[in-house]
Amino acid sequence: MRSRVRLLLLTLLSIFAFASANAIDAVEIRGAVAGTVGGSSNLVDNSFTWDQQNFAGFCFDLDKNLSTESLQVNLSNENVDAGAVEYKTYPKPTKFEHGIWGNYLVLCFFGQKYFAGYPDDCQIAEAWNSLEEGKILSQVIIDSSETKTIADDEILPLKEGYSLKLSDADEGVKILLYNGGNVVDAKVITPPADYVYSASLGNRNVTLLAVGIKANVKAKPKSYYSIKGLFQISEKPTVFDQGTEYGIMKVASSDSNGLVLKNIEGFNLSKELDLELMDDFGLKLVNSGDSVSDIRLYLYKNATQNDTAIRGAVATSDFQWDPHNFAGFYYDIKNDIGTESLSTTLWDSKLSGDSPYGLKYETTAKPKEFEYEEWGSYNIIGFLGRSFLVSYVEDSPLQHASKDFNLLGDSRLGRVLIDSVERHTIQNGGTLSLQDGLEAKLYIDKSCNKTLVELYRNGTIVDRNYLSVPGTYIYRKSLANVDDIAVLALHVAETDCAQGKSCVVDGIFQISEDLIDVNPDTTFGKMTIASVDANYGTIIMENKDKAITLSKNIDLPLMSDLWIKTANSDELRYYIYRPLESV
Repeated sequence: MRSRVRLLLLTLLSIFAFASANAIDAVEIRGAVAGTVGGSSNLVDNSFTWDQQNFAGFCFDLDKNLSTESLQVNLSNENVDAGAVEYKTYPKPTKFEHGIWGNYLVLCFFGQKYFAGYPDDCQIAEAWNSLEEGKILSQVIIDSSETKTIADDEILPLKEGYSLKLSDADEGVKILLYNGGNVVDAKVITPPADYVYSASLGNRNVTLLAVGIKANVKAKPKSYYSIKGLFQISEKPTVFDQGTEYGIMKVASSDSNGLVLKNIEGFNLSKELDLELMDDFGLKLVNSGDSVSDIRLYLYKNATQNDTAIRGAVATSDFQWDPHNFAGFYYDIKNDIGTESLSTTLWDSKLSGDSPYGLKYETTAKPKEFEYEEWGSYNIIGFLGRSFLVSYVEDSPLQHASKDFNLLGDSRLGRVLIDSVERHTIQNGGTLSLQDGLEAKLYIDKSCNKTLVELYRNGTIVDRNYLSVPGTYIYRKSLANVDDIAVLALHVAETDCAQGKSCVVDGIFQISEDLIDVNPDTTFGKMTIASVDANYGTIIMENKDKAITLSKNIDLPLMSDLWIKTANSDELRYYIYRPLESV
């Protein structure tokens, strides 16, 4: 019995671990929207290019101002031809953290940073370009300038099974390099000096490891060694060559200047498209007409465990982020809705907390059709990166009894939890899972043209009602100072009593019952609501009394789960971001 229970627990834990590991994978990192946005086109000769400024899925090192990737798509009126999507990346010299070693070559590939060789000025290796010689890319697994002191009875752990042991020698310091329990290299050096280990990588010997031995102290009972500078690359490289395929993209060229991939298949610019281009990268497109002027599309990346945040474009002075250069703001590509913006105004690298303020956030409500279009429209507002209900429009069956109903007029907003036309087939007495602890049980009566809906919250019934099929069930509730607001709507499209009983739900809309307060003077982190205009549907926030100095290497929360980060550099570079765990 114990073994069975233990097996069940292990199974549940493995399922939980799998779900947790894949939770980030479900997050989409969106690039800037190309096409007709806000009534005007941003295409240049029917093409658009994404880089690190408008697509957070590409890798970027803020401290070193490092990025090497871009992707361009060329559109025709009806198709994207083979070869019309072009991904480029190139090697770029970047300083070792231990700066006296000079530079090594870095290349970003599919959003990850790779080692691509050593330039002529490198102090710990001979010049080598991994794209030209060997067609390989390796991971940089250690790059550190941290100072460490170890004793002669201690081991310095490295990566991929390597470790280092130091001991006294007559003429300096003896170094033993282990891989597992085996000694793979032994040298004697006289500090200050660099220990360098080379091994076969691709088609030649390459520096895999460098350790800066700064000083040593011979003493009893122990001797001590000071280390400053560690660099290690993986000896398990990614191998590629011309013609290697990644999804529908293929390596078209690879040389010392970089990599170029092009699409080997064309595709039609259909009404809606979600196309995988290459590993974890895709294009999403909507087309409301018959020409390029009716198209909107964006590049996206499915977040992996290596991704930790959705960042905005990089700023060096006054700047403004919106949904097209910061994927952390709300955007609906189908309806071209996304009105959040955050602007900065600097005075000597300071975002003033006194009027005029250094930070201003603004957002505006827009009408949006329900995904189930027969319900009409509602007014939606993006707020702190999420979508909220402002009001239902007059022609909607979800409309409040009062035509003047407007949550923003009461300085409140309701989070939109579900707006979907996904079809769900529910067996008689079956359960439809919703959000916020709600679930609906549906029963089909004997006539097979009516459905009973029972609504439960955490196992307790909260509402019960019949409806004719097809029809809409609406659950209304008084929230805060608002009476009888529609919290949930379900559209039951059809019933089937031929073999058993079932019904099809093809429309769901749900808002949170916990309304958020957006009264003037309400604070969200360092931001304070300055004004709310229910007539125009606008909210403005500023950093009143909360000055921020953009000194080097700061990382602090601005409002809710939006943060601001500066480079660890004397040159000002900064961006806003949202941690993926909060998305």
